[in-house]
Amino acid sequence: MDLFDSPRFSHRVETLMQSNRVPGLSIAIIQGDQVKSAGYGFASAKRQEPCTADTLFDIASSSKSLTAAAISLLVEDANFPEVQYDSLMSELLPDDFVMSDELHTNTVTVDDLLGHHTGMPGHDDSYMGIRATEPDDARSITRSLRNLAVTALPRTRYIYCNMMYTVLTHLIEAKSRQSFSTFIQERIFDRLGMTSSSLQPEGAKAKGHDHLLAKGHVWDKKFMSYREFDAVNCPEGQGAGSVISSANDFIKFLSALIDRNGPITEDVYQGLTRPRSERSANHRQRKVGIGRIFYTAGMDLYWQSEYAVFGHSGDITGFGSRFVFLPDLRFGAVVMGNSSGTNSVAAQLFREFITEVVNSDMGRQQLSTGAGRGIPTKPPEVHMHPKSESQKHPTKGVKGKDQKRDITDAKVASQRIMALGAYTGDYWNPGYHNMRVEIKDNGLFIDATDRSMGFTARLKYRRDQSIFDAQVRDAFDTGDEVLMIEFTIDDGKVVRMGMDLEPLIGDLIWFDKAFESLIEVSFCLPGKMTPFIAVLLAVFYATLALGDSCPVITQQLSDPPYENYFYSDCNTDAQVVVTSPLPNSNLSIIGPRLIVAWPAGNSGICTFFQPQDEKNGTLAIALVNSTLGSPLGVVNREEKGSDYPYVGVEGVLSFNSSANLTVSILGSIRNIRDFTEGPSIINPAIQNATNVTRVKNGGVLISRLWLDNVTTTNLWLEPWQNKDISLSIYNDTVGFGAGFYKFSASFNYPQLKQLSPQQVLNNQSQSLAKKEQSEVRSLSFFSYTDKLLAGGWRFLTYFGRDTMISALLLEPVLSARNSSALEAVIGAVLERINRTDGSVCHEETIGDYATLLNLQNGIYSTAPGFTYPMIDTDYFLPVLMDRYFSATPKRVKSLLGTKAGNVDVENRNLTWGNLSYINAQKIMNITAAFEKEQSVKNLIQLKKGELVGQWRDSTYGLANGRIPFDVNCALVPAALYAISNLAKVEGVYPNNSVTRGWDSSAAKRAKIWEDNTLPLFQYNLTAETATSNLKDYLKENTFYKGSTHEDSVANYSSSGKVVDYALAINTTKDEEKIRITHTDTAFRLFLLNSTHDSQLTTFLNATANAILRPFPAGLSTPLGIVVANPAVAGNKVFTANFTNAAYHGTVVWSWQLALMAKGLERQLARCSSSQSKDDDNVPAFCSNTDVYTALKSAYNRLWDIIEDNNERLQSEVWSWSYDSKSGYKFAPLGTLPPPPGLSSGTESNVRQLWSLTFLAVKRNKDFA
Repeated sequence: MDLFDSPRFSHRVETLMQSNRVPGLSIAIIQGDQVKSAGYGFASAKRQEPCTADTLFDIASSSKSLTAAAISLLVEDANFPEVQYDSLMSELLPDDFVMSDELHTNTVTVDDLLGHHTGMPGHDDSYMGIRATEPDDARSITRSLRNLAVTALPRTRYIYCNMMYTVLTHLIEAKSRQSFSTFIQERIFDRLGMTSSSLQPEGAKAKGHDHLLAKGHVWDKKFMSYREFDAVNCPEGQGAGSVISSANDFIKFLSALIDRNGPITEDVYQGLTRPRSERSANHRQRKVGIGRIFYTAGMDLYWQSEYAVFGHSGDITGFGSRFVFLPDLRFGAVVMGNSSGTNSVAAQLFREFITEVVNSDMGRQQLSTGAGRGIPTKPPEVHMHPKSESQKHPTKGVKGKDQKRDITDAKVASQRIMALGAYTGDYWNPGYHNMRVEIKDNGLFIDATDRSMGFTARLKYRRDQSIFDAQVRDAFDTGDEVLMIEFTIDDGKVVRMGMDLEPLIGDLIWFDKAFESLIEVSFCLPGKMTPFIAVLLAVFYATLALGDSCPVITQQLSDPPYENYFYSDCNTDAQVVVTSPLPNSNLSIIGPRLIVAWPAGNSGICTFFQPQDEKNGTLAIALVNSTLGSPLGVVNREEKGSDYPYVGVEGVLSFNSSANLTVSILGSIRNIRDFTEGPSIINPAIQNATNVTRVKNGGVLISRLWLDNVTTTNLWLEPWQNKDISLSIYNDTVGFGAGFYKFSASFNYPQLKQLSPQQVLNNQSQSLAKKEQSEVRSLSFFSYTDKLLAGGWRFLTYFGRDTMISALLLEPVLSARNSSALEAVIGAVLERINRTDGSVCHEETIGDYATLLNLQNGIYSTAPGFTYPMIDTDYFLPVLMDRYFSATPKRVKSLLGTKAGNVDVENRNLTWGNLSYINAQKIMNITAAFEKEQSVKNLIQLKKGELVGQWRDSTYGLANGRIPFDVNCALVPAALYAISNLAKVEGVYPNNSVTRGWDSSAAKRAKIWEDNTLPLFQYNLTAETATSNLKDYLKENTFYKGSTHEDSVANYSSSGKVVDYALAINTTKDEEKIRITHTDTAFRLFLLNSTHDSQLTTFLNATANAILRPFPAGLSTPLGIVVANPAVAGNKVFTANFTNAAYHGTVVWSWQLALMAKGLERQLARCSSSQSKDDDNVPAFCSNTDVYTALKSAYNRLWDIIEDNNERLQSEVWSWSYDSKSGYKFAPLGTLPPPPGLSSGTESNVRQLWSLTFLAVKRNKDFA
């Protein structure tokens, strides 16, 4: 403190600042309980704004100490027991953390990342910054590790690596489900009173602290003055840097470290200060007695005069910081400044501070009182792993900075440089992304300012047509550096470019040149014509080509209390849903509402209305025909400044009484679903951006700028015909009188290209466009050139499982080959495969919701997201590919040769064929254990940490079971058989040592799965037990009070036993079977032709009996067969959860009806009269009269029910109610109260892709 308080100290600081070109500096120190701070110079040299101890700086790598503290808090948090310092990163982030070889992937721990002990060099030029088309974030940085070379074995060498600290923030976000900025704000900043600290300059501005932000400064030698700039957001560098703080704030963190207060407990402190790696001291440090420097967690550690000294520095262009603390002496200091010279100033000041505090009497006194605080009093022995043979010798070819190839003086060879154009183009490296070489000022030029550490390079030719010097300048133009570039020339063409971007790896970073196929298009035009005539003819031919390929297609579908309207043309596709309560509606669930939903971006608008007289249920709204449309018209207008036109729909709404528009949600369907299906809470980031303004004609405009700051959603409302009235606005609530009102909904976002009804059907099925017009129009609405959508309005985006099941059932009618519906399905699935492990994407997140999720993770990006929680989806892909390629083998090369990465940029540099092979490898790997030992422990179970994993993906879908029937008993063997078939088709899988033999080994394994899984799920009940359980069920359930139909138990059983198959098995440790009767048996019927006769006969008989028994004894109701029935389980919890309002409860799913119908037909067809009864291929059940009759009866019972419910077959899911007088009555699922524990019911889609499968699934009269 004496030095800080001395009169000469200010002069000393100012002298150091001047000599090191630092315009502004902040200092804070703590000794014991005393804290002092001061500011010097200017926060902005240009504006002469004084720098104070509260001025905010980008502290760069000093941020790592806070990241490490956040990790320590995660380790000590009992909610995350799996996160420990010695935990493998690849197990904590199994889909994301994959390094370039298995050794590193399977070895590197959290500790290794904290201690820069992973063997990974910096690769600093690989990050893509916010200027890039696809900026990096913490997750993409993590996923890039697999494409970046390592330079040492783990735990053998200290190698400073920024990106590993960014990876640590991804771990925090993945486990805590919070953005890193929120985590450190709540866990560190808030608890320590660091009120002005934040992540990124944007975070500081969001707190209203923009006036405190220092400007960055670079000294311009040419003009002898400072160049000044704002601190830059760097989301791709979070954790490694990007914390904004002040000296007064950061000293609070040092105080907590010294005294173990706030979040810094003793355990957290010990985790932070434990040495993890070491390096030798530099010359200056050795002169003062420092021999070794250890890296702990976000901090260096060395000993001076037997005192432990912890600290770190941060240095980026325009800013610097350094801190230090000596816990034995309860002393700490931090220096922050606004130029790169800051650290030179801080280093000198810290030497003086430490010398003073160590030598002072107070320091000696503090040492005696500070003993026993767990601080090492001498350097520790850091135990390294014994060196392997490969470690005893230097890495081959490794060179340091001073060992770079010196080419600046090389003699130019006689061979002349090729034409500059030969070198230009895009060059791709999966870890370093795209590098473009172009011609600028008559020379080759690279603009890499899209990098986080952006630079430009001018190439100067040296020799051999391939060797160039690159004069590199950073984005701030602070000086030149020369690095080597080498081009590879093959057959006269440049095919690769190597850049010396990471010296530690001992090689150049190689980029492959991208070659585009040039397609020449020409018209047969006369040789001599004016340009005007040529243009007219070109337009004429284009018009002929277009024809009427995109006419207006509309339809209205009624599902009271929901009225649905669909509109499609060449400009937009939209679904409008108007909800108006019925007299018997549950008004706590159903209220007046308008939804407009667009497939583009999975976007939409939702507005809620209430009657002004507050009599709930009195307000009715309707969409009426008008001169605008019948009832919908199109919106399509260009606006200056928008890259895309505003497109949408308009119409006229009628209100029977005065009303208020109380809530408006604009942007993403996902936000609307979060509100309607959750606790009715809207994310403030979304809702606070919604504006309600008055416009001409007495109307209002409700609008919202998306989080991308580009797209705007607009909803215009104005009086229609009754022009003398106007809409009122009060606190964003819009008031209406009774009458008619025009609405116009639009947004400026790129649209999808829809497949017309003719394009979605194959040639043999074109007649369906007229015969079943409504269904085909719905199919067309969900079908686009690059993907099919799951359903409307709630699922207008890609869902892998839904589209593949739909394609399998619709295969007989869907278009095939190039630009077809089937290839849109297969291509969309392949494009989104996780390249690290072969998982098939369940759902994509696009549009405004993708931006929201990215922002919540501290990422400024509109990039889509992809989820991989499901275990069933992987297995549908080879089955679908097998069926498709067996019918169209000529499409293998074209389809699988398609380059990936157009949607999921992580898959660039791969083909769809590569990705299908990765998927097949995954299936072969995870199914191997069961082949060796057929036990429950080797079955496929839900992914760790996931509550769902197959199509029953709701809270109660599997009754908490983790080993589902459908995946293990049907999907796995079907996929293995498909892989066996595909392995025989040339070009599907590579011919290598891995795939050689798949054609036989996969089939052999499939047979083992097929024959040995079913017994693990089978259970038997006596008829007496089943009857008793039925009676209990009737007393316990709250929605059905009819007959038990217990007589059907005896009538449809097997020798007095009810044979059934568990919906799931609980766990591998608790092998209890979930005794719920279900329809997932249909998967096995549809996908497999089992040859295990006794097992097959029992299975078919049990499946048929379950259909023939009426609910609750079985599955059948007049409205359909329910997908789950707990009635005979004798389990009160199942009874409470599997209700007629549960999404996967005692409800009817249309596609399950189709799947069961097609599965039963497939099995019956095996007994065709065209086959000899003596044929060995005819299953034994065909000659078992009882079983065959039961199967045929079940098929016809099912089809009778299907035909009785024909008008609702295209709906997603429906339910029913029951009373003793009228019996069963249809009920839309969303109109029923939710099961216990759920905040809301689930609304059904009026049209669902897989509910359109009855276009292809028809009753077979041969089995009538």
